[in-house]
Amino acid sequence: MDNTVHGLREFFTDPRRAGAVRVGGGAFCIVLLAALVWIALARGGTRLDRPMGQALAGSAMAALATALGALPALFMRRISARWEAILLGFGAGVWWPPHAFR
Repeated sequence: MDNTVHGLREFFTDPRRAGAVRVGGGAFCIVLLAALVWIALARGGTRLDRPMGQALAGSAMAALATALGALPALFMRRISARWEAILLGFGAGVWWPPHAFR
C-alpha cells in the first residue's frame, strides 16, 4: 500500500502533470455538479418541502460554510499555529448545517 500511496503522491505533485490534474479535477467537479442538478430537477428537488430539496439546501449551506472558512488560507503565505487553529475552525463550518436541521 505504501508503494501505491507513494506513486499517487508522485503523480499528483509532478509539475509536468499539474495542468492536466487541475483541468481533470475541474472537469470532474463540473460533471458531478451537473449530475446533482439533473437529479434535483428530475426528482423535483428544487422545492424545500421535499426531502431532495432539503438535502440540496443543507449541502449548499455546508459547501458555502466550508468555502468561506477556507478562503483566507488561499491568501496567506505563512500561517502561525494560532491562525492555523482559527482557519481550521472556520473550515469545519461544514458541521453547523446539521445542527440547523434538528
